[in-house]
Amino acid sequence: MAMAVAIDSLVLVEPPSAPLAPSKCGFSPLECANAWRDLVAGHLTIIGSSMARECAALSLTPIEGQRPSVRPRDAQILERVLLGESPKALALDLDLSQSTITTCAKRSLAMLGVRTQPSRVPLGLVALVHRAKGRGSADFECRCEQRDRNLVLSFPLICLAKCLPPAVLDVVFLHAQGNSHAAIAVQRRTSERTVANQLALAFQRLRVSGRAQLLGCLLDVGLPRSVLGVPEEQSVQ
Repeated sequence: MAMAVAIDSLVLVEPPSAPLAPSKCGFSPLECANAWRDLVAGHLTIIGSSMARECAALSLTPIEGQRPSVRPRDAQILERVLLGESPKALALDLDLSQSTITTCAKRSLAMLGVRTQPSRVPLGLVALVHRAKGRGSADFECRCEQRDRNLVLSFPLICLAKCLPPAVLDVVFLHAQGNSHAAIAVQRRTSERTVANQLALAFQRLRVSGRAQLLGCLLDVGLPRSVLGVPEEQSVQ
């Protein structure tokens, strides 16, 4: 049985304990697109999320009746935020203030069942939207497991152990989970400056410039194979 821990208003549910057979449990980009559409339309809600070194998981459940759907403009803003666009760039493109972009994204997340800041959005939700849009390597397919009425989606993450030192990798995953520099420093019993330096090293090696791009990197979106020491024509296992 999966363990659940309440953090803020989000329940973290452990990913499936054993790998699922792709032939039985593969979840295609089209199915991810349908799940994302049903979330936005108010037919599904998020009840849990988790992240480990190997995968990110997202738990969905049908809604009795139907909640109001996310407004089209808000859904568009949230989708673009989850795909890695910065609030500043979105504000310029849509002729809105950055605070409006953040407010719209936060309101949309709450309607989906995630009551947290957009900067701490669960990686599983980011993965769902990336897969719904056909982004990421085909080698990293989404898998699903039915638990009673709930659907648990599991998204494999790319292995960065060959390009980052263990301590830096630990900090990267804590940062990807939405922890602040101060929180990471407390957990690792180090200074905020050390955390900042370790993240700067990781960003330089992974060729990313922020958390949004880092999440895409973990999902194998736009990460050059040369960063991992793998020829471009080879897939990453």
